[in-house]
Amino acid sequence: MVPSAGAHEQAVHSIQQTLARGNEYRYLAEAIEEGHISGDGRFTRLCHALLEQELGVRKVLLTTSCTHALEMAALLLRIQPGTR
Repeated sequence: MVPSAGAHEQAVHSIQQTLARGNEYRYLAEAIEEGHISGDGRFTRLCHALLEQELGVRKVLLTTSCTHALEMAALLLRIQPGTR
């Protein structure tokens, strides 16, 4: 707990700490039961559909890291060595 500006205290969440507040454990069990715990499975497709609908975009691409996202952007933009 970290004191806030007022008399109240608020909880601080560490990014290294697992935070489960809903159906996460059930979804994890479903993925294990289905035998697909990596990307491009049912939950990835559900996430794509949700983000596309909420953002009003035609296509959403999820990546496993920021590095992969930057590499994909460079490929899509056809950036070559020396490109400014």
